[in-house]
Amino acid sequence: RRRALHSRHRTHHLPALAVRRNFMKFCDPDRIEQTYWDASFEKVDYKEITDVDQISLFDLEKELKNSTVVRVFIEKHGLDRFRDELQNFYSQVCDLVNVNLEDIYFEDLKLYKKQTYHVEIHTIRQTS
Repeated sequence: RRRALHSRHRTHHLPALAVRRNFMKFCDPDRIEQTYWDASFEKVDYKEITDVDQISLFDLEKELKNSTVVRVFIEKHGLDRFRDELQNFYSQVCDLVNVNLEDIYFEDLKLYKKQTYHVEIHTIRQTS
């Protein structure tokens, strides 16, 4: 576990494409070839844990701002751009549920926030 965290922190300076390739090769839970960054690892178990929460459409901005990805987006592009994107999302939701944008203040529209965690439990191979 310690090696995995250390490896992840070292990749912050890599170009996005390299990070994406490393994720697909070593971390993607749906990868076909089970490649590990350390050959002494042996996969022993795989678990998937899913949390589903229902949140109000009006709480979405606060929920999103708790995300590191959104905080970085705001730092890079600004709060106004974030709010423009959020307004666009609200408009698309209104189109989907056939409600006017002004009417969402009187409707308690709920969203489902689904987070899935993939856990691989490894053990170190015994060498003779």
